[in-house]
Amino acid sequence: MYNFTLPNTFAAKNLLKRFTEICFVVALLFVGMNPANAQSNRTVTFTGAITDFNAAEQFAAAANNTTYAITFDATYMYFGAFRTSGTFGTGDNFSIYLDVDPRSTLTAGNGTTAGRLFNGFTPTLPFNADYTSITEQSYTDPLNRYNGSWASTGVIPSVFTSTTCREVRIALSDLGNPASVYATMWMGYTGGIFSNAPGTTNEGTAATRTMTGYFGSFPVYKSGITPVSFRAQNTSAANGGGTPISDLTVTLTADNTPAFTAGDYGDITISGAFLSTIGANTSYTGTLTVGSGTTNATKLSAAGFSVFAGGRGIGGTAGVLSLNGSSGTVLQAASPWTFNFLGAGSINGANTTKLMPSGLTMTLGGAVDFFAAGTIRTVFGTGSNLQINTNGTAITNPPTYNTGSTLVYNAGVTPGLEWTTNAASGAGVPDRVTIQNNSAVNFGASAAYRQANGLVTIGSGSSLTMSSAAGGDLRIAAGLTNNNAGAGVGINTNAAALVVAGTGTYTKAGTDNLGILAFATANTLTIATGTNLSLTSTSASGCLQFNAAGSIFMGGTNTVTIVAGGTVGGTTGGNIGGT
Repeated sequence: MYNFTLPNTFAAKNLLKRFTEICFVVALLFVGMNPANAQSNRTVTFTGAITDFNAAEQFAAAANNTTYAITFDATYMYFGAFRTSGTFGTGDNFSIYLDVDPRSTLTAGNGTTAGRLFNGFTPTLPFNADYTSITEQSYTDPLNRYNGSWASTGVIPSVFTSTTCREVRIALSDLGNPASVYATMWMGYTGGIFSNAPGTTNEGTAATRTMTGYFGSFPVYKSGITPVSFRAQNTSAANGGGTPISDLTVTLTADNTPAFTAGDYGDITISGAFLSTIGANTSYTGTLTVGSGTTNATKLSAAGFSVFAGGRGIGGTAGVLSLNGSSGTVLQAASPWTFNFLGAGSINGANTTKLMPSGLTMTLGGAVDFFAAGTIRTVFGTGSNLQINTNGTAITNPPTYNTGSTLVYNAGVTPGLEWTTNAASGAGVPDRVTIQNNSAVNFGASAAYRQANGLVTIGSGSSLTMSSAAGGDLRIAAGLTNNNAGAGVGINTNAAALVVAGTGTYTKAGTDNLGILAFATANTLTIATGTNLSLTSTSASGCLQFNAAGSIFMGGTNTVTIVAGGTVGGTTGGNIGGT
């Protein structure tokens, strides 16, 4: 909580000449962390002028010479309050409250309806807010949140203030990448506010007010949603009364009967021992429940489309996928589809195995817990993909990967539990690993190895850097392909080693520099034709180490070069052969 000393110009006799307050809720449009789905409305550059926002983005108050504005792009929300006549006082505050896990019951989900004390005024909010921003001309509050300061997490919004405007920009990622948002905002002064929000009469200087008017909510993945079309969705009380997000319940009596109505929901519940197919992109902000108990055979597919689970923001229980029933194949994939955790989330439920089928790609845009209890675990099956987007990681309970599944890094990160350390099999040990989308994956300073039991592929423009600590190795059990041109480009063994833990082929058009190449098993690493390896470590243990009777097989015209001063070492003999 911040304390403010306000100028004497806030005498009560002058306050009623100042400003208005209007509450409304906005839902917003963005796509989380998957660039392939990114879309935008309009990017705003703050200049202090009302023309920063176009007419469709402006919401004029009924009185008090103030116009409010809101818009968004794929990365940010933009808020504004503009004086149309006269000026704001130095300490007149612009308050913004956001609920990032909206539910059909406004006060459900995480957060609180108790607003912050500011300028002697404490509002009661129409929904459970997770975040608040309070700004004034003389002081910029670094956008507090209820569970601590946003500044502590690096969240400091862009703010422009003057005697005639307040403008605030907030990154969607700093809100936990929600699927929808409720928002309310107003201008206030010492001891009171003015409000023209529908259903709210807040003129005066009382220390407490109940705010009831709001807008909401607003799907994140659809293109073409603008504030003016959003207002048309909220017809109550002159486009300001708000429309709560709805829930969806489907009770199946046969496959796809009744039809699943795609849309944007709070909670989704599907029951009945049949298949339900989603026929268009769908989002939710709470829990998607498929079946109940351990005997129900409810199944879900979204062939060719995507499901978006909203991020949690601060704590809470948003973004839950609950898979239940007697079959491990609760999710189906007749044709490829995508399940997107936009932010933090979890998988749980009561069935033997949560199997991700061939054709399903699951993306992570936040920290996701993959449920595990005894033999019940999330499993990525053959032909399925787990894709790590920006800020994505597995926590607490990692998934299990079947042969033929792929762990995909679509953003530069340090791997989390989705690629578990110091294990050659079991939960968190992937089969195939692909690094793509110009992503730089870095093992950090861990002294623990990571193993891939299928082919490791480094895409053009992407890179893999092993640990800066000895022991933070990459163990490959089926070879490695580096699709980057240039000597040493795309892979850096750093202080660690590339360890052969199974038979495979090393492929690159050119030369790769490896500090240490080591054999942990009696297998063969084939060096593909046109691929050259340069071993650069001069450590006493050797830059080429045979700790099992492994073999290097030269697959064509190529070389393996040992740096001057480098040695061959290890605990047993090995072989180098081929053409």
